[in-house]
Amino acid sequence: MGKSGQRMVAAMIEGISDPEALAELARGTLRHKLPQLQQALTGQIEAHHRVLLGRIFAHMSFLEDSIQHLQLEIDQRLSPFTEAMQLRLAHPWHSGDYGRGDSGGNRRGNESLSLGQASSLLGRGVSREQTRVEASVFQARSRKAMRACEPH
Repeated sequence: MGKSGQRMVAAMIEGISDPEALAELARGTLRHKLPQLQQALTGQIEAHHRVLLGRIFAHMSFLEDSIQHLQLEIDQRLSPFTEAMQLRLAHPWHSGDYGRGDSGGNRRGNESLSLGQASSLLGRGVSREQTRVEASVFQARSRKAMRACEPH
């Protein structure tokens, strides 16, 4: 839920039920749809609805906090593997740009290449020697990154 939605739900929980007042809490591109928003916000919000919205809102906040906490934990546990991850993400096969028939695309600025891509390069006129050199560069970088990640 975006910030506008959070503001509107918080206002409903506090007892505001006027569709125009709630719609005025919209920000950004949502402001271009005020008439539709007012129509969507028209209805009766009773006390039991407010209780339920409050519990749902509290649960969403709890889940968002949990996700942030877990993301920090994941980042800390993956920090020894930063170099290997960067190497993997720099590989053209990861980005999906490789093999689109564009004479190599992003491959020119990136020396990494897996052996699995060698056959497609050969089919597009890249020399066997260039393919071997690029594949060996990628393999050497991968081995170096993996050694750096091993416990000492």
